[in-house]
Amino acid sequence: WMPSKNGQQRMRRTTKGWMILVQWRDGSSNWIPLKDLKDSNPIATAKYVVAHKIVEDPAFAWWAKEILKKRRQILSKLGKSKYWRTTERFGIMVPKTVEQAQQFTGKIIALYGWMPLKRR
Repeated sequence: WMPSKNGQQRMRRTTKGWMILVQWRDGSSNWIPLKDLKDSNPIATAKYVVAHKIVEDPAFAWWAKEILKKRRQILSKLGKSKYWRTTERFGIMVPKTVEQAQQFTGKIIALYGWMPLKRR
């Protein structure tokens, strides 16, 4: 806890000093700083905190519950990749599949009457 400007006691928002033991799929394990886990995988970290009943500790209390409330919003943003929405760059159509590339090439031949790229 720390005093605010008006004298009230506020919880300190920090993850300093917290390390979590992570066991990897290959069986090895490492101590990872909480700040790195919170940034890289916030939903799984928050679920772990709630499951182990340490959500009331000061390092978790200020963010874990909020992350779980916003879980649906976070996951929906992960599913919408900008790569698949982008159809052109700098005014040039960008194909995503071979079929699209062949269609674009056919359109270019129809428009200009020549093949812009030739295989060697």
